[in-house]
Amino acid sequence: MGVVSPLGSLGVVVPVSVGLLVGDRPGLLQFAGIGVAVAGVVLAGGPELRGAPVQRQAVLLTLVAAFGFGSVMALIAEASTTLTGLFLALFVQRVTNVAVGGAALWVSVKRGGRALPEDGGMRVVRGSLPALAFVGLADVAANGTYSIAAQNGPVTVAAVLASLYPVVTALAARGVLNERLRAVQAVGAGLALVGTVLLASG
Repeated sequence: MGVVSPLGSLGVVVPVSVGLLVGDRPGLLQFAGIGVAVAGVVLAGGPELRGAPVQRQAVLLTLVAAFGFGSVMALIAEASTTLTGLFLALFVQRVTNVAVGGAALWVSVKRGGRALPEDGGMRVVRGSLPALAFVGLADVAANGTYSIAAQNGPVTVAAVLASLYPVVTALAARGVLNERLRAVQAVGAGLALVGTVLLASG
């Protein structure tokens, strides 16, 4: 995770690049803020600077995932130029999630996997529904508010600010799970905050 999380956050490069190609022209302070915030996001993920070597496949799959995350951000901003477009984009995204997730579950069961948790079965699923519903609502709200932000300002700025979620994850782990932030994560959170201030002041 110490490698996957920071690499995955590099997906922000995709919408930033698309924004620059379509004519976004952030000011000098905003360019500085983008650089500082992206560095902060990568460090907030807690990159492993030493330890066991990482398999090439893990790095490759993470970079594919990062490209996917970044592409979603760029495409949502492009597809939802109107309120109707926003709702349609969110609806199609959810339907696709259900279709692909359902197909993956079906294939897994066909190969001998389990459809329900081994301990507790349906009871565990029912108990998890409120938390899962919150996850879904938060995801839709995040995509929706990002889309609105991208329509009201440069996509480059909106994408960088929306990509601060690893900082939120690190702080939530500290506050909710009582996990201790590593020094590199604390530095990353600080840099992300500085980058945010620069973006806002530009």
